Amino acid sequence: MKGLLLISALLLFHLLCFSQFREEKVDSIAYYQKQIQQMFEASRKAVINDTNFRTMQINLNRLAKKTDKYGAFVIYTSVSSADFSKFNADNAISGFPAFKGNMVGFGIGMSRKKNRRIFEINFGMVSLTKKVENDSSMIKTGYNHITQFEFGYDLVKDRRLNLYPYAGFGLREINISFNSPYRRNNNPRNITEVVQNNQSVGGSQFGLSVQAGIGLDVVLTNINHTGGTILFAKAGTNQLLIGDRKFKLDGFEYDPQLRYSSLVIAVGFKFFGR
Repeated sequence: MKGLLLISALLLFHLLCFSQFREEKVDSIAYYQKQIQQMFEASRKAVINDTNFRTMQINLNRLAKKTDKYGAFVIYTSVSSADFSKFNADNAISGFPAFKGNMVGFGIGMSRKKNRRIFEINFGMVSLTKKVENDSSMIKTGYNHITQFEFGYDLVKDRRLNLYPYAGFGLREINISFNSPYRRNNNPRNITEVVQNNQSVGGSQFGLSVQAGIGLDVVLTNINHTGGTILFAKAGTNQLLIGDRKFKLDGFEYDPQLRYSSLVIAVGFKFFGR
């Protein structure tokens, strides 16, 4: 008899615990999140299966296929001319070789076209730093765009091809630096002679620049699709409008007369949607 009562008590306890466990599972964050998700999914399917929605989607795609407007994410690489004449002459006095070649950079941005008008914003362009070395010392220079705004006007108005002059403005930065590692003195006479020639100095030049040129867009994908890829190319110039042309290097003002971007060529892709 006692054994039967004990078994009954255990079963009752198990049922009560299971019931409480079920209540806790039903009344939980995960339960309500799942219910809300199911309601959203049911609403989405109802909208997609609605006849009016399908009709509007067909009309939207029909019109989008006929327009030449787009919104796009942009990636590109650019090559900018560079004149290091005075900078090289100044550095040659200390035995440094000359800087050579153009500046190569990479950037990203956004582009939008509507009614022949093209607006673009470049979020930033970073160039590959150039450097020259003499023994263990090094001089470096870089050229970057912080942001740029450009406005263009399409002369062709074609869904496959855009040809547009453009102009704009932006913020740019040029930097130079010199680094020479420390040299240990093996025969110091006092603490001041333990390390010698520990030199490093650098500075940046910021300014408002203006740019202008001509651009070309070519749609690579099917023009009847509502999205795709555009190959673009630009050729133009970028010149400093407002800004200090001298670098402040540890209290000393120095003008290396660096001349960047008399000619700029950019090539990239626009991933667009109509």
